[in-house]
Amino acid sequence: VILVMLSAAAISLPFSVKKTSSPHSAALFSIESVRAASAAGRIPVVVFTADWCPNCKLVEKTVLESEKVENLVRARNIALFYADITEKGTEGEELLTRLGGTAIPFLAVFPAGEKFSSPVCLRDIYTVSDFEEAVRTASE
Repeated sequence: VILVMLSAAAISLPFSVKKTSSPHSAALFSIESVRAASAAGRIPVVVFTADWCPNCKLVEKTVLESEKVENLVRARNIALFYADITEKGTEGEELLTRLGGTAIPFLAVFPAGEKFSSPVCLRDIYTVSDFEEAVRTASE
């Protein structure tokens, strides 16, 4: 009974979250803006999401809106971008395909500067620790 109740709560959580474009003050996504952030020495992080994706909403609520991740975004000068692929044929969907992504949630952490073309990617549901490790790896 408890397992059923927890499962129902986990499934309904993403749908009860108020729709926002992003939990952070994210910049408007475009490939050019991601490249510009990297060239300026910032660490661009692209979060691929869609309105129809309950797992994306779960990750946004439990990981991206966590205090630990919000502090890391500020401390590490991370440029956060949300690529909404709710509609087909978007620039975000094109980048997701180029990165080898076939499903969301998907996150790409682009190294700043010369290593820009080698992002660290997280697929499926990821944790705060996964996010921290991806930023650390991209920073090396």
